[in-house]
Amino acid sequence: MILHLAWTFSSGDSQWAGLLRKRFLKNGKPINHYFQSSVWGGIKERMETVSSNSIWIVGTGTNINLWTDNWLGISLVDLLHIPPFLHKQLRALVADVVVDGAVQLPAALLADPAVSSRVADTILVWLHSSDGKLTSKLAQNFLLPVSIPLPWAALIWRSCIPPSCSFILWHTMHGKMPTDENLRRRGCITVSICNLCMTTDESSDHLFL
Repeated sequence: MILHLAWTFSSGDSQWAGLLRKRFLKNGKPINHYFQSSVWGGIKERMETVSSNSIWIVGTGTNINLWTDNWLGISLVDLLHIPPFLHKQLRALVADVVVDGAVQLPAALLADPAVSSRVADTILVWLHSSDGKLTSKLAQNFLLPVSIPLPWAALIWRSCIPPSCSFILWHTMHGKMPTDENLRRRGCITVSICNLCMTTDESSDHLFL
């Protein structure tokens, strides 16, 4: 919900977008000092993720820094490898290079193929949605992708199979049984021996197959 409020911008939401940028961003980057806000606490940890998966729709470009904002999908300072100590001196706006509604960068910049290929008359949109808006559902799916349904799951959870057996098999298939093999993967130091044959290491494959 917090990401949805902060990043779902349309052309009619420019005042709301501008307010958030003024309160939580400085030179296009998240502020690093304490700011008492119920919104910022949820946004701050994901700012890099949102920024790297968003692009700018330029419009007039009056509120977009030509050099430090990622209106091309990546900022010009990163694209051209400009040292950080020079960033504060780069204050030109995208509006300064908009002529007759189109972005016209200096020829020296357009000579770089990485820059010329990204120039477009393109507010901030989410790359992974059809309409560019980041909803809470899309944010949830991006951060915690939905797992692919397992074709054999329906064969395990059946009324004719005791639930305890289904539970054990389910954990085994996902590598969650506390065998010596799995305990070692989690960092536990143990001497492994199969309690059934006493001749080999204990693993899920050995015990159940």
